[in-house]
Amino acid sequence: MPGLYGIAAQSDVTDTTRAFTRMRSFIETRDGTARERTLEGGLVCAGVSQPGFVPAHCLGAQQDGVFLWLDGEIYNPEELKSTLRGTAAQTDPELLLALFLAHPGTDWLRRIDGFFAAAICDTKRRRLTLITDRYGLRHVRWTQQAGWFAWASETKAFLDLPGFSPKVSAQAVDDFLRYNYLTAGQTLLEGVRVLPPASLLTLDLRTGKTESRTYWTWDSITGSSRAMGGRDIAEHWGELFVDAVRRRCGTEERVGVTLSGGLDSRAILAAASSLRTPVPAVTFGRKGCADIRIASRVARAAGADHHVFETPSGHWLGAALEGVWATDGELCLADACGNEFLKDLGGMCDACMNGIGGDGIHGGSYLGMRGQPRDPSGDPYGYRGRRYIRQGFRYDESFMRVRMPFYDNALVEFMLTIPDAQRTHSRTYNRILLHNYPAYFSRIPWQKTGVPVSVPWPWSRMFSLSAGAYRRARRMLAAAGVPYDEPRRTIDCSSLMRAGPFQGFFERLLFGTDVLYGDLTGNTAAKNCWDRLVAGQDAGPEVAKYATLEIWLQQAFNKKFLPGFGPNEA
Repeated sequence: MPGLYGIAAQSDVTDTTRAFTRMRSFIETRDGTARERTLEGGLVCAGVSQPGFVPAHCLGAQQDGVFLWLDGEIYNPEELKSTLRGTAAQTDPELLLALFLAHPGTDWLRRIDGFFAAAICDTKRRRLTLITDRYGLRHVRWTQQAGWFAWASETKAFLDLPGFSPKVSAQAVDDFLRYNYLTAGQTLLEGVRVLPPASLLTLDLRTGKTESRTYWTWDSITGSSRAMGGRDIAEHWGELFVDAVRRRCGTEERVGVTLSGGLDSRAILAAASSLRTPVPAVTFGRKGCADIRIASRVARAAGADHHVFETPSGHWLGAALEGVWATDGELCLADACGNEFLKDLGGMCDACMNGIGGDGIHGGSYLGMRGQPRDPSGDPYGYRGRRYIRQGFRYDESFMRVRMPFYDNALVEFMLTIPDAQRTHSRTYNRILLHNYPAYFSRIPWQKTGVPVSVPWPWSRMFSLSAGAYRRARRMLAAAGVPYDEPRRTIDCSSLMRAGPFQGFFERLLFGTDVLYGDLTGNTAAKNCWDRLVAGQDAGPEVAKYATLEIWLQQAFNKKFLPGFGPNEA
């Protein structure tokens, strides 16, 4: 997997070099490019590795004894260059470094519209600085032990460091099994933390002391759209959204869209199709599922070059296991189906846009989560998107660039000036979409409700609830032995785990003689879920959590199920 990696020690150069080599082995990608540097007489080793489709000049920069490594990209370079006098910066790393050198403090970071993380080593001031983007979508993980400090984009990079004894975090395991994702800054390893969004973490290389600062928060969004009418709001949002998509579509790039039956990817395709045609669009799902049926209608409306990949394929297990490794055990196996097609998608597109943040931020669904069990942090903006939904796209970055227009700064800042009460239940969002893209939304249903968003919310809510009750009743009948196949569902995890040789694989995985998760959780709950699954009940998503945990433990500590795992090993 691509990303940053590095280590800074206070004394032992030999250990530093050995540790850096081990970190590189976990981060480097096949046919990839890397930029590395050894500084401070060998006490600081830093680098970044990216797949081969990322040009080498996009990895780093240096000036006047200051070295920068970049993981990601910036979308508003011309705006940022206007704050500099006569800059010669031509690449994103050069621009970021010029801004760092020209502007003291942190205000300059607030203006960056990007998806990035960076490491900066100032050899004159003897400081190392780690930076995350405004929304923290590019992760940087770090740990500090006696005499050394290490950072990386992947938790796995810390597994084999000299003097570090990796131990699984019981709290992280509990949160994963309960919420399906990790909360706050946790990783599955004790002592390894994820840097928060909009953060600078500075390490004094002389003393080993660290200082953390936050340069932006959601509460810093001010202003109000109360003076604007509904039509003006819709039109202004539409203009901002097209700009957001345009900024994420390089003129020489093949930029596609992962298209589902939801609203968000549909809006992206509509905006992208107004800029260029035909746009490549890709949909994953079971044959006949709602995502495929609805996405096909949307693609026809856009004149898109639509490709459908039916899941699961015969290679889903090996690809899913690679996804567990790539995401450091933070993406549940149940959400990893479709990974086997990413190489094909990368062959079609240089970059792919997805709808993360659309319904959550603009549709207001995160507002409705406050205080619910799925929002243990109390901050769904800060954690649900970046620690759960974002995980689904981490593995994609080994095959193509990933871009998220709904996190465009100007777009987010405008949408959050609309009062919360108007944004809940997608009220404002639905009106905006209908106004800007009626051909895509007035008659084509939303996968979530089964009806178009042109149907008023109370009625669509009633329809959704009644349809949900019907599906639950049918599943109960299925558990009693009455055959039932639900075409709405993209993935039927339970049936997948019961199919053919896979049931035996998962049974051996969870209840064999060398299981590891039992020491952390016991196996009573997992056995109860398994018995329900085998009996025909829809317990697959719960079983998949335990399976994900066990797979990652075996990968991390026993070197099993690593990339290259094949069906014969099942």
